[in-house]
Amino acid sequence: ANRDPDFRPRHSMHVQPKMNGASEADEAAAHRVCDNSSNNDLPPLAKRIPNTAFGIPMGLGGNALMWSNLLATNLIPEQAGRIIQWIFWMLTIVAAVGVSMCFLIKSRSQLGRDIIREEWRHPARVHFFHCPHLITIMLTLAAPFPVGRVALQVLWAITATCQTAIALSIYERWMFDKKSELSCGKPQFFLSTVGWFFLLVLGVVAEINATWGIDFPAFCLGVGSMFYLVVAVSNFSTLHKNPEGKAQPALFLFLAPPSVGMVGVALYTEEFGLMPRAVFGFCIIMFLLLARIGVTILQDPVVLGVYWAYIFPLAALASASAHYAANEGTLGARILCYVIVSIALLAVAIVSIRMTLHCACVLKGKAEWGDPIIMNGMRDRLSIAANADTTFGAGYNKKGELLTSELDNQRQR
Repeated sequence: ANRDPDFRPRHSMHVQPKMNGASEADEAAAHRVCDNSSNNDLPPLAKRIPNTAFGIPMGLGGNALMWSNLLATNLIPEQAGRIIQWIFWMLTIVAAVGVSMCFLIKSRSQLGRDIIREEWRHPARVHFFHCPHLITIMLTLAAPFPVGRVALQVLWAITATCQTAIALSIYERWMFDKKSELSCGKPQFFLSTVGWFFLLVLGVVAEINATWGIDFPAFCLGVGSMFYLVVAVSNFSTLHKNPEGKAQPALFLFLAPPSVGMVGVALYTEEFGLMPRAVFGFCIIMFLLLARIGVTILQDPVVLGVYWAYIFPLAALASASAHYAANEGTLGARILCYVIVSIALLAVAIVSIRMTLHCACVLKGKAEWGDPIIMNGMRDRLSIAANADTTFGAGYNKKGELLTSELDNQRQR
């Protein structure tokens, strides 16, 4: 400024843009993360992998569990079904270990810890912290070899502790925080709900009631049913206010809790009675409604693992249809089961191909794995900070443009 008395910083031309397709929560989280970052470029995906990536092993685990239920109900040939079950079970382990290792690498850096902190604060992304113990339950139930009762009970106690601790924190923030309200429920909230129904299934298989003398599986059924109704009403009451999100993949999570719950009730009562049948009918109509709304598989994924939200709920519905067909024993019920299983397998193939194509584009530099929490806000802020210079004084870059952080301070003043 001393060199050119007529110079005026062009700060009005450098306003931070609003992130495309991101919510206000995403944008606020991006700004907090970017303010704590000193890098001049986006780090590798392994160092910033989103927790939504756990949706990949969840989808694979749901399919492993689906083939396990098909074998248990004698709806497919033993040898072929066992091979496919082993394949999906091993793929689930590989995917879960891979994502977990990337998450550990992410947690070792300051930027990664900032991202994890913002994911925990985010109203939707926080629910993906349920995924690790949900994957553990699915691997246990879908194991192609027998698991001892003691081991099942130990796993039930560990996963029930994780489910309770995380769910209580989320429910407290959702229902009692002054900045939140009941209508803030999102489809991702069903990840917190489906865990209770998985504990019901695992508790029945582990014979928790007979061994411990407390009917914990029934308790889990009550908690899951109540919160599913609350979350469903919250989502139904706000969907019309968000027309852009009516075809989001997360809406298919509507199917997951009731599908797992009806299997749990069928195992608990040793029959596919009236209530499971009624819930099964609701799930079929809900699936047709979601299919009528449409899917967004052709668009670039907003974040890694987003399209795998289609996979796990459909696999859960297929598992429920297998129990229904085994209980009915009719040709029509078996045909219905095979149709739903075929849809679930078709969804796996389509999502896998779509993910492979996007990976190829990323390797060619034509696309990237984004993240609404950090991607857009970080790219702009870091590119500005990289050009920072003291020629024009603190808060300006080499071109004399006001840095974004300094601009924010001026806005606050």
